[in-house]
Amino acid sequence: MWPNRRCSRISRPFGDQGGVIGDPDAAGITDCRQHQQRARNCWQDFAISQLSAAPALPCRSRKWQNGKTFMTLLSVLERLARCLPMALASGALFGQTPDPRYWASRPIAENRWTGPNRPIIKMAELRARHGQEARWREVVFSDSHLRGEYVSAPAGDRVGSRFHPDTRIYWIIFDGKIRFEIEGQKPFTASKGSMVQVPKQSLYSFETIGDAPSVRLEVTIPGASTMYPGDSKPAPHKGVEVLAVRAPARKPEPFEHGNQPHINLYELTKDPAYGDTFFVDHDNAIAHIVCAYAKDKPAIVPGDRGHYHAEGAEVFINLMGQNRIIFEGPGAVTASGQGDILYVPRYAFHNPRPEGPERSCRLVLSAYREPLLQLRDK
Repeated sequence: MWPNRRCSRISRPFGDQGGVIGDPDAAGITDCRQHQQRARNCWQDFAISQLSAAPALPCRSRKWQNGKTFMTLLSVLERLARCLPMALASGALFGQTPDPRYWASRPIAENRWTGPNRPIIKMAELRARHGQEARWREVVFSDSHLRGEYVSAPAGDRVGSRFHPDTRIYWIIFDGKIRFEIEGQKPFTASKGSMVQVPKQSLYSFETIGDAPSVRLEVTIPGASTMYPGDSKPAPHKGVEVLAVRAPARKPEPFEHGNQPHINLYELTKDPAYGDTFFVDHDNAIAHIVCAYAKDKPAIVPGDRGHYHAEGAEVFINLMGQNRIIFEGPGAVTASGQGDILYVPRYAFHNPRPEGPERSCRLVLSAYREPLLQLRDK
């Protein structure tokens, strides 16, 4: 069976022994890529023969005569008529590759949003729910790969020295000022628009400074462990044993692959041409800043469900302007508030777009290094 119906309709070039144009299987071509390569070869042979005035190659129907048959005007036109339509149809002329279909298993579900995960969580509703509380925290997404929690802390609140043995942690700051100390880095202050990350096995601590509470989104790997230096023994918890352990091989992971301890969205977007940056780029943690204008994006074709991902969820954090996702099921949902969260479950078709006339920026989170494989049904 041919993996590509479009390719299966392409007529084959003449075989090595000459012949008539017909079904590719008649020439023993059993793979669409092999057929496309023959189409490409046919076109290239035609071009080479014109440039070098070489004898006709087996792509033409006329057989060699004593190895010295030269192209005539008629044969040129014959070859062009045979090769050009085939090359255009197969994509060989422009170096295109076939677009084969695959079979994928996708669980059937009426609702793919479970636990704290929702198509949209609005920051305004979170703030209203917690009223005038200076100290609050709420998990806003959690699955087998990603866990996000909004945390509000009053001025003077301090998180003591700690590290995570095998995972990194990162934050997006939405209000207030936080003073960070990260092992191997100079202390710095993060404010609204800042994004901060700490690689595995790196000690860190931070404190909310100034006279206003801070609000941050904290993203970790679910089940990540936290360890503390010898002078910072944690308080005991019911059912948890606190042990004194040694870790002689502990080594703070360096900032590599473009990862930085601290960046700020507002500094990045001072450049009107700024498009995107990987804030976190690691094997099990990706945070991709994407800025665009809706007017620069193609219109969504009616009936196009977009794509889905087979291995994990995606989380879209609205950072600036408006961002919309057309979900399978809930339909179109727009995030217009800074800090609004759009959650795309595993297996869910979705079609993300910037919205409105102004510049839109979003932070896309996933647990796998991009580009993620996009699976489409159209």
